[in-house]
Amino acid sequence: MRRQPRDGLVGLAHTWPHHSRRRHLLKALPYRSGQRRDADRGLVRRSHDIVVALWFGVGAFADLDKDKWLAPVLVGVFLLLVPICVYVAKKNPHTEKVLYEGWTPVLMAMVISSLGGIILDRAVNRFNGIAVFQPVMNGVGGNLVAVQASRISTQLHKTSILGTLNAKVCLSPIAVFWGASHARTARILIGLVIPGHLLFAYTIHYLEAGHTSPTAVFLIVYLTAALTQVWALLHTAHWLIHWFWSVKIDPDNSAIPYLTALGDFLGGALLFIAFLFLYSIGDKDADVGD
Repeated sequence: MRRQPRDGLVGLAHTWPHHSRRRHLLKALPYRSGQRRDADRGLVRRSHDIVVALWFGVGAFADLDKDKWLAPVLVGVFLLLVPICVYVAKKNPHTEKVLYEGWTPVLMAMVISSLGGIILDRAVNRFNGIAVFQPVMNGVGGNLVAVQASRISTQLHKTSILGTLNAKVCLSPIAVFWGASHARTARILIGLVIPGHLLFAYTIHYLEAGHTSPTAVFLIVYLTAALTQVWALLHTAHWLIHWFWSVKIDPDNSAIPYLTALGDFLGGALLFIAFLFLYSIGDKDADVGD
């Protein structure tokens, strides 16, 4: 039986007037989720929360196509906030270094996540129910890889000097889980994927927070996509952090934005592929469209 969607912020966006001309708002979501875990970027995270909240608030109550003056005013307000944010970040010793050195990873993360936003935009156009799973997929994957990234970076800081590397940068996809220095942690983290996603999937179903029907086929395909995402992220985290260290780039200030942005991109892409596959094999439930 089909249920009406209640997908939170994303689901609410579908009910706005002129929503078809505002779907670009969804592209802001992946970047938001890709900037939530690095402690040194607290200022960036909070500022972006404000921006996304204001942008969605305007989208809910205003017609940006009709009120042409509104978008330039919003951009002007955000630009006026920049020197204030810079001043606050400069006064904080924990964010001052990132203020000068963190622009490249943040900007590159924005580019990667924007690609994920484009994928999400097309996916939501095709499949109504995908929106409620996207933040779950990206949230679980991003948080798990952030744990691994922090552990690897901490060990490097404790055991070697920046620029000096005794470990191999590139490992095979299997060696990341069997034989690498953090293989045990990687196995534990990827082992959390299935129970974690099952918990969220059934919670969404129980709360009727989307169109979902957690059938056996749906869960197998969905969990395969989730495992693929986390596997790719853990493998990438190993070589990316070690490569940063070898070229004298502190991974504490660089790795997590790239990894979480990649998680957003992979999460959206794999979800889209999963829903396309479900539709192709005849799963015509409301969660994958008709």
